[in-house]
Amino acid sequence: MIGSMIKPPGIDVAGDTGDLLPVEILYPPEVLYKIIENGDMKMKYLSKVVICSLISSAALASGTHSDSHGHMKYSVGEPGGGTPDRVISVSMQDSMRYEFSPDLVSLKDGETIEFLVRNDGKLQHEFSIGNAEDQVKHAIMMKNMPDMKHDDPNTVSLAPGESARLSWKFMGQDSVVFACNIAGHFEAGMKHSLAIGH
Repeated sequence: MIGSMIKPPGIDVAGDTGDLLPVEILYPPEVLYKIIENGDMKMKYLSKVVICSLISSAALASGTHSDSHGHMKYSVGEPGGGTPDRVISVSMQDSMRYEFSPDLVSLKDGETIEFLVRNDGKLQHEFSIGNAEDQVKHAIMMKNMPDMKHDDPNTVSLAPGESARLSWKFMGQDSVVFACNIAGHFEAGMKHSLAIGH
């Protein structure tokens, strides 16, 4: 529930004017998850809000929000269109590694890359594009819903032998994290990070 506005109990908001603050600013994903997990009675009424927030974050898989015109905003770019600047093949391996061909060693602001993603392993894997914060939110969602299927422009989840295309236009100055957020995969090394250059 990106952009949901609440004033939680026990938190003094500056000036206490009754103004509401976005739930994701007051509570980062790790804290939201602990609130749900620990069942804090003071925060109990937030459970549904928190769960909806986590579900929406994962549904967006970017942890971002719409602008005033209703266009989706992503942390490290937007879905690509037209002819890509490069085409990169990505092999997802059970060794918990991505193999890029040709090697993915740089990203340029404004560059569109079409990723040809293939699961060459015997386990389910995913290929998700975002920044570090996006991947933390996505990992929490995946922990809570391990069988979740993705229909996001920046994430593909593939069964063994499946393949998919993902086109992405990289924008901004943030570091991009390519990650598999299936439980245990990221921690085992299924990630790749690069800064967007100019």
